[in-house]
Amino acid sequence: PVLSNDWLKPQDLLVEDVAMAIILIAANIPLLMQKNYAVNCLIGLKRQIEANILLTVFTILRGIAGLIALSVDDGGLHLFLWSQLVLQALDTLVSIAVTIWLLPASERRISFSLDVLRNSWRFSAAAGTAALIGVCLAQADKVLLSNLLPLSSYGSYALIATIASGIGRFTSPFSSAFMPHFTELTALNKIDELRKDYLVSTQLLSCVVLPLAVTMIAFSPEIVIAVLGKQTDPGYLPLVFAVLVASTILGNLMYLPHGIQIAAGNAVTALRFSAAKAIVYVALILIATPKFGIAAPAFSLLAIQSVAIV
Repeated sequence: PVLSNDWLKPQDLLVEDVAMAIILIAANIPLLMQKNYAVNCLIGLKRQIEANILLTVFTILRGIAGLIALSVDDGGLHLFLWSQLVLQALDTLVSIAVTIWLLPASERRISFSLDVLRNSWRFSAAAGTAALIGVCLAQADKVLLSNLLPLSSYGSYALIATIASGIGRFTSPFSSAFMPHFTELTALNKIDELRKDYLVSTQLLSCVVLPLAVTMIAFSPEIVIAVLGKQTDPGYLPLVFAVLVASTILGNLMYLPHGIQIAAGNAVTALRFSAAKAIVYVALILIATPKFGIAAPAFSLLAIQSVAIV
């Protein structure tokens, strides 16, 4: 209730409805954590095909369930969120079951070992903190703008930002496929082969995502109108969308270089980059948004991603 009333400040929705929506969205978090852990185990086992099948099937099911919920409830919010929560729970259970089934058998009994924590806590802490900062960086604009802007303006920005971030759907398969391979080559000290495969992987990624990004930027007015509706005045939202796409593509091109660092056991570099970007990004949003509106976070993100990739 505090978030829905004091932070989001709904205009056309009841505070109670917004509060319930927040609860349903939050209920997905522990399910997503367990599902992602299981899927990453599959990727570590080099069972990307099974992981991608799970991703594809449940993405389609969530989309179908969402469309049915919106049709039955005439665009109602709660039935849609309930449908997504139920599908996420099913997705998590199936992912865990498949992972357990594919794990190699072991003659040893399952036991807790402090040695694993002692040997890996520094790397895990750095990598985990960098990942957490990366998530915060990706969501900082939405969290801050939800308080700095009217809910209607924030909704338009959040929608086009979500579409712009969809490029990451094309990038994550490259990271999932090559990360275990990079780790294996690093462990075997096959540096020449690692350099060759790293070059090939980055070229393949660029060939896939760069044409897509250029197309989205070129047709940004049409995409924004198609998303928001012809009756909506897009204003300078197409420009904001184009800048968000450019920012997203720069961030995505850094996935594989980051993967090489992680494969080599170097999580500190990514942590430093993530922390610096997050601090600057949040500061720019707070300073520029009151003056420049929703264009401020988009151009701020483009600036810091340009500096980071160089």
